[in-house]
Amino acid sequence: MDATTIHVQRGQLVALDDARGFKVRAGTGDLWITQAGDSRDIVLRAGESFVIERPGLTLVNAPEAAWLTLEPQRARSGQLRSRPCATAMASPQTG
Repeated sequence: MDATTIHVQRGQLVALDDARGFKVRAGTGDLWITQAGDSRDIVLRAGESFVIERPGLTLVNAPEAAWLTLEPQRARSGQLRSRPCATAMASPQTG
């Protein structure tokens, strides 16, 4: 499987089903990654990457419009599915 590029709209959630072993790279914009069963949230800035460590559902959110690239890191059987999940509620700005 080749790399896949996805445009994420501002506030959109993208659901990745069983993406364990895929590298997520933030092309432009920031990405917020949440893996099922993991209490951490991973924040990527443009140019940074993270390899998804857990099976099951992974959610990716973009506070502003962003591009992400998914790159397989190992041979896989089956097919990765990504789908728009919802538009996240914008958090209030403080300052």
